[in-house]
Amino acid sequence: MRKYNGFEMLEIVEEARQVVARHRSWHLREQRQTDWKMHPAVIAAVTVCRPADWHLLLLEWPHIADDDKRQIAYTRDERKGEENRQTMTSVGKYLKRQFPTMSDHVLRDIVALHTPHNVDFKFLRTTPEMCNAVDHGPYSCMCARYSGGNPDRWTHPQSVTYGHHPYEVYDHELGWHMAIATEGNEVTGRALCIGEMYVRTYKACGEHGSTTDERLDAWLQDQGYRKKGSWDLDTLFKHIPIPRRYFVAPYIDGGQYHVVTDGAHLRLVDSSDLDNGDTYYECRNTSGTPTQETHNTGTMQCEDCDEWIDENDARTVGLSEDRCVCESCRDNDYTWAYSWRGRERYIQSDNVIYVSDNYYDLDYLSENNIVELHDGDYAHTDDAVYIERLDQYHLVDDCTHCEHSNEYELSDDCVQLHDGEWAHNDDAWLCEHSNEYYLDKVDSMMTECGKKIHPAYAEHYTTETEGE
Repeated sequence: MRKYNGFEMLEIVEEARQVVARHRSWHLREQRQTDWKMHPAVIAAVTVCRPADWHLLLLEWPHIADDDKRQIAYTRDERKGEENRQTMTSVGKYLKRQFPTMSDHVLRDIVALHTPHNVDFKFLRTTPEMCNAVDHGPYSCMCARYSGGNPDRWTHPQSVTYGHHPYEVYDHELGWHMAIATEGNEVTGRALCIGEMYVRTYKACGEHGSTTDERLDAWLQDQGYRKKGSWDLDTLFKHIPIPRRYFVAPYIDGGQYHVVTDGAHLRLVDSSDLDNGDTYYECRNTSGTPTQETHNTGTMQCEDCDEWIDENDARTVGLSEDRCVCESCRDNDYTWAYSWRGRERYIQSDNVIYVSDNYYDLDYLSENNIVELHDGDYAHTDDAVYIERLDQYHLVDDCTHCEHSNEYELSDDCVQLHDGEWAHNDDAWLCEHSNEYYLDKVDSMMTECGKKIHPAYAEHYTTETEGE
């Protein structure tokens, strides 16, 4: 089978657009009002995934809704086009319908990148700017307000780091910089970067919480950045010695967090590669200082199977990464999953679930935007809706948005009204003359022959007519 070429598909759609405009005046109107362009999320989707029916996609002409820039507006059919009536829906729901084979993570990135959130993105490349974004942006163990809310945590002369902020080790002269997301004057997302890579993003989640920032993930990857599980070995940090505490050290994110001193720098290493007796430091403290370690070839007992193993072969697991097991136990009994505050950890496999290409800790589903569906399965909140009438979550694909109530209902429980909109069947009645549904608030009447009809059809049921 020939490999799909998204840019070739866009050329085909463009040629067809011109033909449709010449034969359908209502479609020409829609094209002209949208400056001849479909919604940018749809264009991005076409470039990476084949639409289910590109002819239908073109005829619906999806574009940015006038009333709500966060939604897509499209024309359902010819009659709606001639009546100049468009339907609005979310970007994610529309793309899911038109591109059913698109993977969830690609769809999520396209939605995040092309849905307005009043969010601006930019890079910071000076130490003061980066430190300020850490202290006043999303909550983390390196911000000034961590654990006590003390704004002088790093700047006070008596602080443990003697007036140095731990983020000063991420020297911009070594290539370190920071990507931030701002809403107004507030920093609501941040990610530390070096070169064109980053390890994790932080998104503000209340005053004392943060989670992964999917908006910033999508923007960084659109800039050509790669997300990795750890900083590269031999990555350099600025060496800032302090009396009696070795040096200033941040909490280094990712799977590699050991350093050695190397003149004016700290250098990231894999401790198992060091020689016996070498000194190295673990940078996983919230105090701004490291923990000194000495490489040795000692042995230890796996906390799960009790087998004796080389200490260098031990693997840390659990939410706090405070349980040491052998590599075999880790690989067989634990799963790399999103857990507390969106952090990835090795969690007991019996306590994780698989949702949309990722694993999640059952104890922290809500912090990772995962909900339990009515049937006991799980889904990301982007793929599910809460039905208030049922007090249950259902997959968005199984639901219909009822315009009159602005609520989602199960599609099987809905009927299409005479005007093309949808309503729950408990909120509508059927005209037995036209066989069309109307909202309960629309008046009805009973004929002498016992039919429930819309008053507009009363003339068809006069006494004389009924008696003939």
